[in-house]
Amino acid sequence: MLLDDLSKETLINKLNYMISYDKTYLGKIIQLPEKQYFEPDIYKITSKDCFVDCGAFDGDTLDNLMMELNGNISAYYGFEPDVKNYFKFNKKIDKYKNIEIFNKGVYSKNTTLRFNLNNSSSKMTEDGDIEIEVVSLDNTLGDKKITFIKMDVEGAEKEALLGARKIIQNEKPALAVCVYHKFDDLYVIPDLIQSFGVKYKYYLRHYTFGLAETVLYAVPE
Repeated sequence: MLLDDLSKETLINKLNYMISYDKTYLGKIIQLPEKQYFEPDIYKITSKDCFVDCGAFDGDTLDNLMMELNGNISAYYGFEPDVKNYFKFNKKIDKYKNIEIFNKGVYSKNTTLRFNLNNSSSKMTEDGDIEIEVVSLDNTLGDKKITFIKMDVEGAEKEALLGARKIIQNEKPALAVCVYHKFDDLYVIPDLIQSFGVKYKYYLRHYTFGLAETVLYAVPE
């Protein structure tokens, strides 16, 4: 996996912080949270994009996306399994066009899983509070011309990527995948993406003064 110089610096400083808890390392790489997923030097989002938002929360990423594009997007598909977040999200979509949202999670296959409700960090667990429906992107959006996939699914990123294998191989979308939920995500996620056989350039960025919100970008060459 080839990384640019800023990505290498991000990786080194984050690892140093994880080992020493010396905040000066993260202070070197902190960036604006509103730029998360929207780094024009990595991938320039345009109104022609078809954007898939996995872990859409209450529509915060959609709001930032529409700010970037002045309210115009070819298509947006959002997935949010938490009912409370989904209803908050649903209230705001009428002001936008070409938006479709699903009260479902994303996974490697269509099934039902246990889900632990915890506001913005809700996640799938064996002893979760409720059962939720999860789907694979291949089964749900496999006939769409997807150009960008964002994933922040609280540790289910590997399974979600497996469920998007055909889209990734056929459409070669840009990817923005959170890699901070599990200790081995930093190498498991890029290795998995590479195994799909698509030529990508990889970038790593960190967006908070803490361990959360580290994003791996994969941009087709």
